[in-house]
Amino acid sequence: MLPISGGQKDPPLTQYLHIVNTDLESNMENLTSNVGARIREVRQSQNISQESLASLAKINRTHMGRIERGDKSPTVDTVEKIAIALNCPPSILFVKEL
Repeated sequence: MLPISGGQKDPPLTQYLHIVNTDLESNMENLTSNVGARIREVRQSQNISQESLASLAKINRTHMGRIERGDKSPTVDTVEKIAIALNCPPSILFVKEL
């Protein structure tokens, strides 16, 4: 939100949209990082290597690493494949702690 003190004009729409877009991008980056960290946490709790998980989920090993590091955002289909490989509901991969 933009702080507007009494008597000031509203900021231009382009400035407002830039702030909104920046907030959305930040939230997406956080979600991507959190999902990746959660996948790693669940995988490690099951003593599964990253390479084995990638193979089970039929995902390229390098891509799996990028997802876990939060460098890449997985698609819904990819999350489903990973969840099946981890034998857990996909929703588990969106909560922060076991």
